[in-house]
Amino acid sequence: MRKIFTFLFILSACFSYSQDTTPPEITCPDFIDVDNDLGACGAVVRFITPTATDDTDSNPTVTQTNGLPSGSEFPIGASTIVFTATDASGNTATCTLDILVTDAEAPVIACLEDYYFEADDTTGVYTIPSYFHNGMVTVTDNCSGNLILTQDPPPGTILGVGNPYPIELTAEDEEGNITVCVFYLIATFFSIDDNQLNKTVNMFPNPSSGEVRVNTQVSSVKIYNLLGQKILTSDKNVFNVSELKAGSYMVLITTETGSVTKQLVVK
Repeated sequence: MRKIFTFLFILSACFSYSQDTTPPEITCPDFIDVDNDLGACGAVVRFITPTATDDTDSNPTVTQTNGLPSGSEFPIGASTIVFTATDASGNTATCTLDILVTDAEAPVIACLEDYYFEADDTTGVYTIPSYFHNGMVTVTDNCSGNLILTQDPPPGTILGVGNPYPIELTAEDEEGNITVCVFYLIATFFSIDDNQLNKTVNMFPNPSSGEVRVNTQVSSVKIYNLLGQKILTSDKNVFNVSELKAGSYMVLITTETGSVTKQLVVK
């Protein structure tokens, strides 16, 4: 009788074990939302492997069954990690961890410094080129992709001589990150006589924080800021800039023999 009882007990235990159809319970880490690492088209993301519980197995195994491992560089966009828990009876359960990496880094524009450009010696005007396409301005981005490049005023715009003109360049990446650079273009035109005038007419001291003297008699002196706004006019060859803010200015000097444009630095 004892042998029969023992056999039935073992059989009952085996039967009970084989009838475990309840899967483990597993909960994944919370959603991860990060910006890209500086200079990278992605971000290194680390996460923990979840644990699982089960009604019959005290230590279900948990494995990652889909996605990049923790510590990898995840690409821009959404990624999904899948974990699977398995108990001793072979029952399984899964959970997912969603990771979103956002490209938050704007393009970099190697902007030009303000500069003079000699206008056409026949027409006396200057036609703005495409600074992006002629290689004078370069753009880089942490992600390789299509960039929207705009220029204002657009290529082909014709400028007259003298005033500083702001040139605004914009680069926008696929995520909508935008960088703007502005430089000033001063188109100048010198005839042979004007070239000589440019060599002989000077201002001093330059830089200055007070009086500035032109080394010749003048008909007029007009000072422009880099927005092209006229801020000071004089009919004398000595003028005072002590009321001006520190920065660069353009000075149009007109004499009896012609006009010349000079750059003045106020300190």
